[in-house]
Order: sequence, then structure tokens, then C-alpha cells
Amino acid sequence: MLKKHIFHSVLILFAVNCLLLTVYCSLLNAAFLDPGYLARPIGMGGAFTAVADDINSVWYNPAGVVNIDKHEVMLTYSKPFVDVSGVDMYTGFASYAMPVKKSGTMAITWTQFNTADLYTENEGIITFAHNFDVVKAGINLKYLGRAVTLDKRTIDDPVFASGNSKSAFSADFGVLRQWNEGLCSGLVVKDVNQPDVGYLTTDQVPMEIRLGTAGSLKMIKPADELLLSCDLGLRNNEYNAYIGGEMWFYDYTLAGRLGANKNEFSLGLSYVYNIAYSNFSIETHYSFSLPFYLEGSSGSHRLSLGFHF
Repeated sequence: MLKKHIFHSVLILFAVNCLLLTVYCSLLNAAFLDPGYLARPIGMGGAFTAVADDINSVWYNPAGVVNIDKHEVMLTYSKPFVDVSGVDMYTGFASYAMPVKKSGTMAITWTQFNTADLYTENEGIITFAHNFDVVKAGINLKYLGRAVTLDKRTIDDPVFASGNSKSAFSADFGVLRQWNEGLCSGLVVKDVNQPDVGYLTTDQVPMEIRLGTAGSLKMIKPADELLLSCDLGLRNNEYNAYIGGEMWFYDYTLAGRLGANKNEFSLGLSYVYNIAYSNFSIETHYSFSLPFYLEGSSGSHRLSLGFHF
């Protein structure tokens, strides 16, 4: 059994090294940069690749949706960089996931990033994940669309001579490996085909690679569980490290979070309400993040509302 675990670890590390080399050698632009859509993962500093145990997995590691054993719906609204002069943007995220008998789990997702109706990015995502015993694996098939609202200053700009919108298709792949009850590792590769979403010249969406590890520890009441996680990521020739923690209390109805990465510090809260004598539950997640590189901001705020049935 030990030899088998070592073999799988070596295989995963080899794949990561090959993918890192591929991205490092690519000179890419920064289209469809992740604005931080989701409250629970951002509350943990974005360190969610190996946590991936709910519908948030669609964005962070599609393999994780296989852990969903009921129907789930998640709606999220966020307001980035509050109080920064001249900045008016918001993001939205809506997702529905459902188990498909013994085949795995499917999800359908729509996201939007909007900057005061001047520029918009949309993503439509279809996710499928399956448990292969040795690893859990998942795939996202994505539609990417971006559009600029033209005005009298830009209507005659040659950049938009062929139109003010651009779309393309892309894909993400992810795997999860559960080593024991409390330790899990994950790998995700996003936008593997690096689609071109440029208007006049080539503007490729950079491939992103994340490798993460998460460990959990059962606690003494009233605490239930302490979860710690860390990710290493590479996108557009830039590395980032993400660390976070989450602690659940009172039979997994209340949670608190802390996290950070090289760009921001974050914290978060959750409350889960289980309706008696039913399989229906409602959960709310809130996160606050404060950027290290931007002055005059009251931070970014995210609120998620989820339903399980």
C-alpha cells in the first residue's frame, strides 16, 4: 500500500512539473483574471484546491463536486474594492449541482464580472466529476464571453472594428487524492487550451495551475473540526501562495475563517440552518478581504446563499 501511495505521489509531481514548465515558457496576457467570486474560499485566502467539498469546487477544483451527495444551489454577490474612487464593479455567481446516480455529479454555473457597465466578462460552465477510487477527477467545459460598452470616444476605435464582443471555449481539469480521513491533496489546471479572446490582436487566457493540500482535525466540543489548507499557484508567469483555516462549531452550523495570499488578507463567517425533519438546509457565507497593494479601500465584500435538498 505504501509503494502504491508513493507511486501516485511521484506521478502527480511529475505532471505538475511538466505543466509548470509549459506555462513558464508561455508569454501570456491577463484576460479573465479571477476576481474572487466566492465567499467561503476567499475567507480562507483562496486556499481551496484540496478542500473542494461543496459547490464552490466548480470554480476551484471541478473534481470536488463529486463530494456533493445532495442537490445544491449557490448564489453569490460581491462588491470589490469598496470606497476606492472611480472604481465601481460587482461580480455574480450562480450554480446548481446534482448527483447523477452512480455516474458522478454534474453542475451548471454562470458567472459575471461587471465594471459599471463599461466592461463585462461572463462564463458559462458545465461540470462533471467522477470518483475513480484511486482519485476523484473532474472537468469544466466553459464558454467565455467578454464585451466593451462603446461610447463616443471608442465607437471609432480600430480595436473594435470587428465588434465590441469576443467569445471562446475553454476547459479545466482537476483531481483530488484522499490519503486518509484527514489529509487530501488536489491539482487543478484551468484554461488548458489558452483560448484567444482578443479583439484586434491575440489575447490568450493564461493557463493556471494550482496544487493544494488540506488537513482536518476533529476538535473537542463546542468546536467540531479545524481545517487548514495551502495552495501554490502559477498563472501568467506569476507565482502565488495561498493559506487558510476554517473552524466549525455547534454540530457544523457555525464557522469562522482566516486566510491570506500575496495580494490580500481575508476572513469569513458561515451559518447553516437545518430544517427539522427534512433534508433541506440553508447556508450563508460572508467574507471580507483587504488588499495589500491598494490604498483607500474598505476592502471587498462577498455574500453567498446556498440551498441543499
